Amino acid sequence: MTTPALHVYKSKLESNVQALSNALPGVNLCYAVKAFTDPDVLRILNKAGVCFDVATNVEIDICKSVGITPDKCIHTHPIKKSEDIDYAIKNYISTFVVDNYFEIDKFVGKDAQILLRVSFPNPALRIDLSKKFGCQPKDVDSLIEYAIKKEVNIVGISFHVGSNSTDSYKHVHAIDV
Repeated sequence: MTTPALHVYKSKLESNVQALSNALPGVNLCYAVKAFTDPDVLRILNKAGVCFDVATNVEIDICKSVGITPDKCIHTHPIKKSEDIDYAIKNYISTFVVDNYFEIDKFVGKDAQILLRVSFPNPALRIDLSKKFGCQPKDVDSLIEYAIKKEVNIVGISFHVGSNSTDSYKHVHAIDV
């Protein structure tokens, strides 16, 4: 029995990043570190100007170890322990994603920028996590008002239409809403 091998071609990775950047002008591309943590791939993506989606302390450490600066990282774990928030902030990561009142409360008194994650169902996916992560579009205003009242700095909206989604309309729909 042979061991599977994965070959990543630097030039192909760079050209794919460039093509996606060209197709989405003005959009900061973020790579989910959990998808593939190979240091060489992370270095190539970093050099190409990609930002990074981290969800654990280990992922923060991996990014640091390959020279990715904290300003290029966003912490997206949906349910964060207070000590993990503190670890990220101590490592100068300041942008986090939240999707409910309890997560907003964890940022009271913290110097952080918050993106509100909105859920958009994608039933065509084998695993549709929209019921698990993200707030409903109808709840956005009340969550933003709550954050303002708690003096938590909401700086924008985030959404995820699902991993392995091949329907680009799902992205267009989420942006339109």
